[in-house]
Amino acid sequence: MISRSAAILLLLPLVIHARIKVTIIASDKDGDRQIHVAGTDADTISDTEVTTFDLTDENLKNSIHAYTNEHPDDAFLKSPTPWGDLYKTYNWPEVTRVLTPLRAKILSVTNHPAVLTTHVYNNTTPKTSTFTAKIHEDVHNTLTSIWETTGDLTPQDIDYEFDIKAESWDNHGFTYAAKWGQEVVKTQMVTVGLESGAPITLEPKQSAVAELHVTKNMMRVQLDYEATLTGSTAAHFSKAHKGHRFWAFAVDAVMAAGNMRRSVKSSEAIQIVYYTEPKLIVRNMETNEMMFSTPMKFY
Repeated sequence: MISRSAAILLLLPLVIHARIKVTIIASDKDGDRQIHVAGTDADTISDTEVTTFDLTDENLKNSIHAYTNEHPDDAFLKSPTPWGDLYKTYNWPEVTRVLTPLRAKILSVTNHPAVLTTHVYNNTTPKTSTFTAKIHEDVHNTLTSIWETTGDLTPQDIDYEFDIKAESWDNHGFTYAAKWGQEVVKTQMVTVGLESGAPITLEPKQSAVAELHVTKNMMRVQLDYEATLTGSTAAHFSKAHKGHRFWAFAVDAVMAAGNMRRSVKSSEAIQIVYYTEPKLIVRNMETNEMMFSTPMKFY
């Protein structure tokens, strides 16, 4: 007679499938830079992950033997199974891979001033004249990610949100989704300048140079993840084990008994190059003295 195990060692609630979300906020101010990661990703173990954790039929049976001191005839990680599907019959949780963020940190931020473009204005008339400096330039914010992994996994895509918090920026963030372990390059082109232009008043025979200045920033962040297994491995003993033929054992405990790999670590390094603090500086061509400076915007 088939009997439900009286000694299920670990019975887990149903796993809620969720996605991991990474939020990166860049800024021209130290206190405003942030990185957050939230959520977990859980799903029934895939064939790829069975290979990653080396859960071959032989290894699984040997680990159950190490855990129970008896060798099972059959061992399973998920549905379907013979005997009417043990997982469904007894409501046992299938083995599930859970990807969890461990930490997110800002590694470094560097910045330096840069001049994007210049334009010279010459007053060749015999009277004072006003010129309109309609100077602008395109720049590219760039996000690059590189992964280090110790095994293959098959989670859902990770959601990313990137934003810049600075006075010169207004709603110029972007979002994207990428697979775990996928190296990504994202580029965002924006224009910096003054849409209406800036007036430059020059005396007769006077010349001025208009310079478009920005601060070029590089922000490096790192995200660390760990994948573990939870749920139950189902086992069949043709000779009843402690009075029962069918058992469910906590997969983590079984793997520990068999000295098997119990986690997969990974890390993602993200580098963001972005621009802040745009301004127009107008200098006297002869003396190089600054005539005036005015802030600009990204649009």
